[in-house]
Amino acid sequence: MKMLTWDNLPITFAEWAYLWKGRFQRRDFSLKSLTQSSAFSTEGELFANLGKADIFTPTKTYPPMTVGELAAIVEQGTL
Repeated sequence: MKMLTWDNLPITFAEWAYLWKGRFQRRDFSLKSLTQSSAFSTEGELFANLGKADIFTPTKTYPPMTVGELAAIVEQGTL
């Protein structure tokens, strides 16, 4: 598997997190980086002590937004 979409773009997954006071933030992660991280999670393995922060690096981070701001962006078709 090449971990690419039909148009040769990396396969990505969005994570939505609630931050505070009605604000949400989206971060995108690539499938390739997420699948590579499974090799580091096995206890007793050579790379088991690597920090999770080094593995889970988002490919894109969006600014925090309210539901109203998100709705306006979706309506424009830019998200």
